[in-house]
Amino acid sequence: MHHGLQRSGTNYLLLSLLRLGTPVLNYRDPARNDPRHKHCRWQSDKSTLIAPIARQYGNDFAPETIDALDAICRVPKGTAHVVATGEVEAALAAAPAGGDIALGKP
Repeated sequence: MHHGLQRSGTNYLLLSLLRLGTPVLNYRDPARNDPRHKHCRWQSDKSTLIAPIARQYGNDFAPETIDALDAICRVPKGTAHVVATGEVEAALAAAPAGGDIALGKP
């Protein structure tokens, strides 16, 4: 599975994994509040989410272990999870007017 916030490189990560022949379980994005969505918000403190993001990606998921993450995502235990991270400044510069990202502590 691949994960990351908007503007963090998730599309590049997905393309790279596919070109390497790596199967990606969340190749297609389900609903934005689905735990298998690449932009799922996993942090326990959801107060850092701006209103438009909270409406679209809102959930109560806050796994404390990878096994818990696998269970929530309904994928086999031991599934590999690859996370795209990017620089905050680059994400802010790439965000469209009105904001499309949520920043918070990891």
